[in-house]
Amino acid sequence: MQPSPYTPGEIARRVPGRSVPLGQIDERLAYLSDLRRLVGRIRVDQGPRGIGKTSLLHEASLMATRRDILTIWVTAGEAGGLATSIAREIDRATGGWSGRRDLSERLKGVDVGLQLGVPGVAVREGQLEAGRRSRRRAASGNA
Repeated sequence: MQPSPYTPGEIARRVPGRSVPLGQIDERLAYLSDLRRLVGRIRVDQGPRGIGKTSLLHEASLMATRRDILTIWVTAGEAGGLATSIAREIDRATGGWSGRRDLSERLKGVDVGLQLGVPGVAVREGQLEAGRRSRRRAASGNA
């Protein structure tokens, strides 16, 4: 993984003033670890350089690890693309797991769909079906 030019030299050991976002992250982690379900919304934390986004994510990663939830770190913009970077890091992190081959075989039959959009402006959809190439659809206007 290439080093990010935006990551500070040292990650903060504590994240002061972040009790609300850390509480929200902890709630999502509890939902995942206790109920084995994902929250159906993506969380986006944004802000100017140096405000503590990476430190917040580092603390979230530690919280997840305490709940036995795997986390990985990737940097967007690597040569192979983000999806390839994510797959490579998952493969690296799970390489020693027993039963991994069985899980890998089961995942070959999984279909994945994704829809992104701005209401009333545009929608992008993609579908990845096991054993097939991806299909993409784009629509504009109210969706």
